[in-house]
Amino acid sequence: MEILATAIALLFAFISIFIAYHGIKYMIDCHRMISAGLWANGTVTALKQEERTRKGRKYTVEIAVISFETTWKEKREIEYAPNLSKNKLKIGDQLKIWYDEKDREIFTLGGWYMVKEIVYLLFVALCFGLPSWTLIGSTLIRYFSE
Repeated sequence: MEILATAIALLFAFISIFIAYHGIKYMIDCHRMISAGLWANGTVTALKQEERTRKGRKYTVEIAVISFETTWKEKREIEYAPNLSKNKLKIGDQLKIWYDEKDREIFTLGGWYMVKEIVYLLFVALCFGLPSWTLIGSTLIRYFSE
């Protein structure tokens, strides 16, 4: 039974590392964009529904289309579907957008949207990681003390 518990703890530890890695990568991308100082005021111009399938089940995702103008007067349109939290956007909402000058696909919403996404990622990593790393540590202590 102890082997099964350790295997489950290792699985959850791996999941926590995976989530923490993506959270830290997201934080680094956000920091890089904020350091570059490239931001614009965007407006939600449309909302669209997209049907997706996961594990054979269909579900609908609401995607906000946000339009903004870069520092060089280039008009851009991005699509934002909140994956981690339930940020409900409405047509006409004004948002601060941090964007990458070279890669059109890299952007983040400024303000509380960014903070909520980062906190959610790190909270989930902590929820998976804390119990699993505690169990792994106690197992290793027990193993080496015998």
